[in-house]
Amino acid sequence: MDILKHMLEEGYGSARFSSVSGKEFHVDLHDLISSKELFDKMEIIPRAIEYFPFERVPYIALNDGEKSYKIKLIKL
Repeated sequence: MDILKHMLEEGYGSARFSSVSGKEFHVDLHDLISSKELFDKMEIIPRAIEYFPFERVPYIALNDGEKSYKIKLIKL
């Protein structure tokens, strides 16, 4: 499953997250070409992806086998 395509289909327009090195990002999902571009910005190769659409602030959790990283999702 292409996670970027799924986020766009669910109506999300932007996302906030920190890279592994701690750099903060706020990206427009429409500006990304692929999920790989998102993962490259985060500096992560995810082993597992979990989606939490019913949280107060919906998010996706990416796990690289050692740590979990959150992508906070923002609807348009």
